[in-house]
Amino acid sequence: MIKNILVGTDGSVYSVTACRYAIDLSQRLQARLLALHVIDARALEGPLLADVSNWVGAQPYGGQRYSFHKMMEERGRNILDAFEKEAIEKGVKPEKIMTVGHPVSAILREEGRAELLIVGRKGEHAEWSEGMVGSSVDRLVRRSQSPCMVTPAEFRTVKRILAAYDGSGHSGRALQAAVGLAQSLPAELTVLTVGKDDSESQEIRDEARKRLAAYGMNISPILREGNPERGILAEAAEREADLIVAGTHGHGRIRERILGGITHYMLTHTDIALLMVR
Repeated sequence: MIKNILVGTDGSVYSVTACRYAIDLSQRLQARLLALHVIDARALEGPLLADVSNWVGAQPYGGQRYSFHKMMEERGRNILDAFEKEAIEKGVKPEKIMTVGHPVSAILREEGRAELLIVGRKGEHAEWSEGMVGSSVDRLVRRSQSPCMVTPAEFRTVKRILAAYDGSGHSGRALQAAVGLAQSLPAELTVLTVGKDDSESQEIRDEARKRLAAYGMNISPILREGNPERGILAEAAEREADLIVAGTHGHGRIRERILGGITHYMLTHTDIALLMVR
């Protein structure tokens, strides 16, 4: 059960959408909402600050560092205050958190406070990374222990959920998370296995059906033949799913060592919210 939701916000277009997902889910799940803004410590040192200081004719690590830090703190407060205002208008009172550090490390330090982490697919420099998932998000997904929802540029109320199941432990936990959301929101749930129409796929679907029955859901998992990553996205599009739920790693070997080949593909090729479960 999701009792606490943590959302990362940096003021970017994608993080604004992530906040809307967080507010909506917090309201529907009656969950506590925490909003985190990280002042990127890297921006306070090294080449960037040196460039800023040179522009204003000052030494790089003198008074300008303090002034720049204060400017970033003020920006962070404005971002969190704007989020708080929108949340309160929707009937949700959030807790605001601001910290300094590397964004990924800072989020990971706080993730233990929540059962669900929500981040935008891209960050502040989204306009420079066409077709690419944000590098911080990529690293965050690799290291996060909490279920992590990566949201697209446009908000969509979660009414239809597609859960991918391949029989692995990660997909089993993803299925459990999908069932929990479908029952709590509520939302329509479809369970999908992608592979060959053979005995192995049938065994996987039978196993999924038994798991679903144990959760009190009478759902028959469907089979789609073909490539797993493309099959999942095609099925989600055809069913107009608002959320795809998948394990961060599947049965693959070399492809799954870095992040999870299927999950990484979906991160970079879909405009549907994606919930990844370790």
